[in-house]
Amino acid sequence: MNISQHAYEVVKGFRTSLRDDQQQVLQEEDYESLQILVEAAISEHASRVLHSNAKQLEALAKQTRALAASIEQDEK
Repeated sequence: MNISQHAYEVVKGFRTSLRDDQQQVLQEEDYESLQILVEAAISEHASRVLHSNAKQLEALAKQTRALAASIEQDEK
């Protein structure tokens, strides 16, 4: 599921959780604004998670190169 679709589903769930009198207060534009905010939040979180994973992979690659170098030293 892409981010826009997931945000739509979140807003749809929120909308159905409201009572009728609450739904009458909100306009379609309010739900659209909420969807944009939810998309932004999901995107930001995904970006942070991917950045963190990339940093972990870089550290693992560095450790692996160091281990490989030490193995090569032992073989000489």
